[in-house]
Amino acid sequence: MRALSTVASFSDVARKHPDLIRTLVGLGLNRLGFGIDGATSAVWFKTKKPLRSDLVSIEVIRQCRQDFGITPEVLMVFGHNDADDARSLSLAVGFMENMHDTYDAIPRPHVAKDVVPGNNGWHSPLKHTTVEFLTQNPEAFQLLDFTTVPSWLTHPNGEFREIVTNAYLDACRISSVMTKYTLPEDPTLSKGELTSNQLFNRGRYDL
Repeated sequence: MRALSTVASFSDVARKHPDLIRTLVGLGLNRLGFGIDGATSAVWFKTKKPLRSDLVSIEVIRQCRQDFGITPEVLMVFGHNDADDARSLSLAVGFMENMHDTYDAIPRPHVAKDVVPGNNGWHSPLKHTTVEFLTQNPEAFQLLDFTTVPSWLTHPNGEFREIVTNAYLDACRISSVMTKYTLPEDPTLSKGELTSNQLFNRGRYDL
């Protein structure tokens, strides 16, 4: 079995009910994913994530591996517009590398997309043009996939888009990484480029 957990909830259960985790392991739980989503308090604050220290995340990953024999997965959603920068992106990649090297944690990097149906970005008047483009071009919803590299639609600032793309591809090269990055199936591309991206993406959604 694979499962997901927040850092806080696992820490709480490990402290109060460790036998419950051991029971789950006995029933077949062998991998547990933790949403880390950034490597700095500034990013967590700007993306309205619960604030914590890296030490808390590291201790939970250590507990998962060493105390309970569960393989941890680091789910890292990064590349947030108006929140991340080159430093925070580098720290996020470094965190995944360090957790893999130290605790055999499986990296699962994903690219943040700030306009997704139902989220705050989707309902923001500032994103009206983006939502309108998507609704008029349903095939463009593929650009919102969290495995898809940044595009002009999701990351309008070209310079920032480039550094996010580079950081994401670096993360996807870490040993044992589960994420298979996909290319944008952008309806504004030439027919040749679009076909090439579609062919590249075949099978990459299958785990």
